[in-house]
Amino acid sequence: YDKLTKVKQWGTTGLKNIYLLESTNLSEIITPTEGSFNELTSVSFRECTSLKNIPDKLFANCINVQDFGGTFSGCTSLTSIPENLFANCSNATSFYRNIC
Repeated sequence: YDKLTKVKQWGTTGLKNIYLLESTNLSEIITPTEGSFNELTSVSFRECTSLKNIPDKLFANCINVQDFGGTFSGCTSLTSIPENLFANCSNATSFYRNIC
């Protein structure tokens, strides 16, 4: 994953899980288009040490995600997590270790 530096577009992925673990050069992710993350059940950006910002609406359409455990753990360049990042994630049951 060390070659991945930016996510410029998510598209309609149909993905059930996103694990960008240890993508140490990932510095930028964008808000997904509507419907892109409708099928997601778990997501993680752990140890993405170059990631500096999280889009406010990154998880706006993640109604099926149940596991946000450690989503941004080890992302040492992050200075904050948007206040309402998980607001539309009503099925989420796991939020352990979501610290930078």
